[in-house]
Amino acid sequence: MRRYGPARRHLMAVVLGVGLASASVAAAHATGPVTVEYQLGSPTPGASRNDDGVWVVPAGQRIEWTVTWTLYNRSGQSLNDVSAVNHYSAEIDVDPRSVVASRGEVLVEPVGGRTSATAVVWDVGTMRPGETATMVLKIATGTNPRGKQMYGEPGNYALDSGLTVRWRKGSLSLPCVGVKAVARGWLRVELSGTRIDWRIRKPGEYAALAFRAIVSSNEDVTFYFREFGELLPAGSSRGDAPGIPVFYAIGDSLDQAASAGWLAADQLNGLQVRLGRSGALEEGIAWSLWQRLRIGPDVRPAAYVNEASVVFVPANVREFVADGS
Repeated sequence: MRRYGPARRHLMAVVLGVGLASASVAAAHATGPVTVEYQLGSPTPGASRNDDGVWVVPAGQRIEWTVTWTLYNRSGQSLNDVSAVNHYSAEIDVDPRSVVASRGEVLVEPVGGRTSATAVVWDVGTMRPGETATMVLKIATGTNPRGKQMYGEPGNYALDSGLTVRWRKGSLSLPCVGVKAVARGWLRVELSGTRIDWRIRKPGEYAALAFRAIVSSNEDVTFYFREFGELLPAGSSRGDAPGIPVFYAIGDSLDQAASAGWLAADQLNGLQVRLGRSGALEEGIAWSLWQRLRIGPDVRPAAYVNEASVVFVPANVREFVADGS
């Protein structure tokens, strides 16, 4: 009897979604005799800006921003008594030591007491035609008198009152920046295994459970597949030698998977599955991936291998490779 290989292995790496500390910068603009640009960047994991300008941040976590105000005199004439002012809400701490202005003086002072808003007033002075002035400062969510982190409860907040720029005989204002605090997202993935070993001695078709997963999260979760392919002789690349065709299907049982239809491994790579936020998802949704091999009579004895990944990404979270083996 012909023996087909000492082992055929299929390895899968699980890739989870986690927040990465990378700056997310967004700018608001207003144009008149003075062009105003208001930029916010945050290095805090999980803080991001929606297309509508609202910042989405994890509730109960300290959030930091670097804020940049930029003024540009495009009027063609000098503008006198130029100033800019913004009021940051009571939930926000402004670090006066972080203030750096290209010109003029900046005043940072509370308005109405310890738990009230903070006014930032920038006295720019006269701006000549084509002149630009910039001011940078750092802000962060503070704590209340009991030491509790601001934005501690999910909800909608206003970061500021809206930047207002004034000059003699004119002014313009930007809308306030909205903040939506959301419950901290979490994701848990339980797998029955990440490796499949076959020892096959004769031609034919074989099917077995690749793995069973239980996915739990308080966010929408998308999972998708990448680098799935046929089994190739160990140490070879696609095209170097004939491989073993591999097919996959999702179902609670092998019969259910077969009824749903088998996909060639390359087709699986284009498949995305989204699990919507629900009570069932928080409790854990189980699903199973089945694998089917087709061993032809011309397959030579060897060890055949394929390595692939299943990526689980919760909503509004960047991808990070947690385990590449």
